[in-house]
Amino acid sequence: MSISLSHSRLLAIVLVVVAALSLGVTTPAFAQFVQGDLTGNWTIHGLTTANAEQNPPAGNWFQGAITLSSAGVVLAGSVDLSDGSTLAVTAGRLTVGSTGLITGTLNVAGTVLNVRATMTPDKNGVVGVADDAGHLRDHVFALVRQTANNFSISDLTGQWLVYGLRTPADVRGTSAEARGAVTFNESGALAAPASLKTLGGDTVGGIDELTTGGLAVSSAGVVQGSLSGMAGVPASTAVTYTINGVMEPGRDVIVGVVTRDLETGASDRIFFVAIRSTVTPVPIVDLAGTWRSYIQILFEGEGESGAWMEGPVTLRGTDGAVSATLRNADGSSFFITGTLTTSTDDDPATRLSGNLQLRFALPGFPSITVPAKFQGWVTPDRDRIVGAVFINVAVGAQSLTMHGLAVLVRQPVSTVQFAAATYKGREQPGNLAMSPASVATDVSSIQSCSEPSAAPGAAFCQSSSTWCTPFETGTKPVSTRGPPLRRTRASRL
Repeated sequence: MSISLSHSRLLAIVLVVVAALSLGVTTPAFAQFVQGDLTGNWTIHGLTTANAEQNPPAGNWFQGAITLSSAGVVLAGSVDLSDGSTLAVTAGRLTVGSTGLITGTLNVAGTVLNVRATMTPDKNGVVGVADDAGHLRDHVFALVRQTANNFSISDLTGQWLVYGLRTPADVRGTSAEARGAVTFNESGALAAPASLKTLGGDTVGGIDELTTGGLAVSSAGVVQGSLSGMAGVPASTAVTYTINGVMEPGRDVIVGVVTRDLETGASDRIFFVAIRSTVTPVPIVDLAGTWRSYIQILFEGEGESGAWMEGPVTLRGTDGAVSATLRNADGSSFFITGTLTTSTDDDPATRLSGNLQLRFALPGFPSITVPAKFQGWVTPDRDRIVGAVFINVAVGAQSLTMHGLAVLVRQPVSTVQFAAATYKGREQPGNLAMSPASVATDVSSIQSCSEPSAAPGAAFCQSSSTWCTPFETGTKPVSTRGPPLRRTRASRL
C-alpha cells in the first residue's frame, strides 16, 4: 500500500526518529580548541537528501576537499556528487569555539548552507550537519584533515566495524543501513567473508555477503577499491560496493562513500563511518559524560527524504542511563531516555546497544513517545560513538520504518549551544503517537482522521486506505513501506 508523505510532517516524524539516534555520551577533559585549528586542507564526504523539498530528486553522496584560512574563511573547494556533477565551494566561513563546536556557512554553487558541527578531540576530524535557508535539503558530513602522514596498505590490516546510511539512486527505491564487520589482510584484500546488515535492528534477512575484492590506501590516506558478493541473502543477487574514502591520521577511523550496484541494475548511494575493531573491552563507565550527536534519518519508503538532528547527549556511567535534548533547525526539542549496555558476546558491530524511548515536542504540539533501537560501538580512542538507528513503529495494521546513522563526538565539557529557530510556523497543531506491539508507548495522543468519512478516533483513514496526518489536517498522509511517489529528477546539493 502506498502512502505519500507531507514534508512538514516528514520533518516532525523524522525528528522523532532522529532523536532516537542520539544515544550515547561521554565527557573527559581535553585541550581547548582555537580558531587556528581549522586552518588547512580538509577532505569532505557526506550525504545529501531532501527534507521540505517538494518533488525532490534522488539523494546523493558527495566527496571533495576544502581549504580554510586561519580565520576559517574558505579559500578553495569543490565536491563531486554521485550523479556525476561537480559543485564549487566558492565562499564561506567557519568558526570554532573553545569546546570544539563549529558554526558558520559554506557557499556551494550559489546555495548558502548553514553548518553545525564539532571538531574531534584530536583536532583531525569534524562531524556535522548542514542545511539551506529554506531547509529544503539536509546534509550530514565528515571532514578529515589532510596531513603529511605517510599511510600504507598495512594501516588497513585487521577488522573494521562499518556503519552506513543508504539512499536509493532511483526515488522508487528504499533507504536502508549498512552495518557489519569487514576484515582485511596485509595486502588490503578481504581476509574473510563479510556480512553487512541492511534491514535494521535484529531483522533476519536482507544481508549483503561480500566475498571478494579489496582496498588500496595511498600515501595521503585515500582509500579506494571494490568489494563484491551477493545482496539480500537469502534472496540473492550479485552486488558490488565501489568505495571511496579517507583514513584519519590516527589510522583508526575511515569515512567515505559507496556506490552499491546490483546485477539487476538498481543502485544505491551510501555515506559511512568505519572504526577499527579492538579486542579491549570498554565498560559503560568509560563512556560516561557528554557527547555531541549528529544524526541523519531517512524514511524507508521514501528513501530520498529525511531529516537531521543535533545536540548534547549524556550517559551515566553507573548504569548506562541515557539522557538527551536534541534540536532541529526550527528550534523544536526532542528528549531521549533509556539505557545502553556494552557486550563482547554479540555481533562485533553491536557492542553498544539499547532500546530507547524518545519524546519530542513541537511548538503547539502535545508530546509524542516513540521507541528506537541503537546498535553501534566506540572508536579505539573513545572519542566517538558511531552506530545505526532503527525505527519500526505501527498504528494498527500499518507500519512506518526509518533508518539512521548517528555519530557522537565526545565533549570536553557539558555544553549546550543551539542556533535560534529559523523555520517558525511550518507545522500546524496536531498529535501523533506510534507504538510497536513489543514496546509500550504513549498512545494517548492519537487523533481522529480529518476526513469526514473517517471513523471517530481512527488513526487509519478507511476511505482512502491511508494514515491521516494529524500534523496537517486535511493534507497528504504518511509514507510507509509501500512504493514512494515518483519524483522529478534534478541535480543539486
